[in-house]
Amino acid sequence: VPTTQPQPIESTQGTHRITSAPSTPNLDVNEGESSAQRKSTVIRFRIPPRRSTRLTPPTPIPTATKVKDMTLQDTIQLSIAEQKSHEVFKAQQNAGKVNEHLVVEDIEKMVEGTENVDEDEFVCSIHNS
Repeated sequence: VPTTQPQPIESTQGTHRITSAPSTPNLDVNEGESSAQRKSTVIRFRIPPRRSTRLTPPTPIPTATKVKDMTLQDTIQLSIAEQKSHEVFKAQQNAGKVNEHLVVEDIEKMVEGTENVDEDEFVCSIHNS
């Protein structure tokens, strides 16, 4: 009975397979022939090792205590930022009040005529404040 040589086939997934041509059963067994002469199909798989596609390590999940600590730190930083912002606002208000007071004094001096005030400088100071 003629048989075909097995041909190795490489699949697209990196596994190797050897196939045999389909054979018809030989029901007429002659004397001296044994079933050991029949070819069997052997399939071998080579599975490549799995590779990680992750570029960064996983982020650890914080514990409840760690979350509380982070929340407290954020609250403190926010409170400090609000306090500084409030201080800057108050300083700007105070500077505005001082400028208003100086303008009022200059106007009073001009009205009374007690002191010479440079009108150009006065107008510029009002315009800049």
